[in-house]
Amino acid sequence: MIGNSLRIRHSEVTQEMIYRPEQLDWLFVRSFSFMRLLLLASGRSA
Repeated sequence: MIGNSLRIRHSEVTQEMIYRPEQLDWLFVRSFSFMRLLLLASGRSA
């Protein structure tokens, strides 16, 4: 999984850093989309 191999949730030195802004943008969009999906599925989004 992405969260396990990159330094997103972990701070171990064996984890790969996110260096490019495009990677961070992609991660933000994917995370936001997932949260929106959860809100829509639970009926808590307009």
